Amino acid sequence: MVTRFRPDTHITGAFDDKKGLFAHLSGRLPDSKNYFLAIRIEGVFKNVTVRTAGGQSKPGESMREVGANQASHTFREPVRGTVIGFRSPEYTQGISVPGDHMHFITEDRTQGGHILALGTEGEVEISAALISQWRVELPTNDQEFKKAGLVVDAEGINKVEG
Repeated sequence: MVTRFRPDTHITGAFDDKKGLFAHLSGRLPDSKNYFLAIRIEGVFKNVTVRTAGGQSKPGESMREVGANQASHTFREPVRGTVIGFRSPEYTQGISVPGDHMHFITEDRTQGGHILALGTEGEVEISAALISQWRVELPTNDQEFKKAGLVVDAEGINKVEG
């Protein structure tokens, strides 16, 4: 997803884990469940585990196959950085990944990845933007796309997303 991030909500919060983060966002943004949200969180984080996948090795490789070749890293000490991500509504399953999809990058921009686990070291600054427009573009001159058997592997997506 891509957006021009123009936050309309600014809140603070502290949480022990991803579940706490998601609950905090839902509690503070109760009318957003049927919209996309762009989210940015800045502060000091603890117990951060991220993963990076190597990418497709051949065209048409599934998320499950790509996810099998991933590396994870846990930051042992509290680390200052930024979390960015999107929340997608449940009804977008198949085109988007419903729920929260977050990435972390360190303040010096040298390490990061898809978040598997994290908590905060005290209060963090949270900015969010409600997204009410969604545009999907499909390739028009791509023979592989035209012939591809496009089916949703919800179990594989959930496994890869963590």
